[in-house]
Amino acid sequence: KAALGSELADCTICTVREVETMAFPDETKGDPFTQLQTAMLDSLSAEVASRIAYRNWMQTAQRVAIPDITVEKGECRLYHQLMSAVDPSHHDVPFFLHCL
Repeated sequence: KAALGSELADCTICTVREVETMAFPDETKGDPFTQLQTAMLDSLSAEVASRIAYRNWMQTAQRVAIPDITVEKGECRLYHQLMSAVDPSHHDVPFFLHCL
């Protein structure tokens, strides 16, 4: 894990699909270096397109203010019981909605 503020903190790991097939050069597909370079550029292009789509989505997404849940506003013991029944690493939006 990179320390916050370091130049590695904003790095992304991209998966180059089918890289295992490039271990044994296929002469019919051309130069092995060119094959690997093309695969890497395709992978990076897909990552960039995904990030651009996400940024555009975030700019147009409607922001909703979620009020704090306190005992005075309502009962929340069942919510806390349901949420604590599942490990936090498995919490996702459908699970939160189910518990609410």
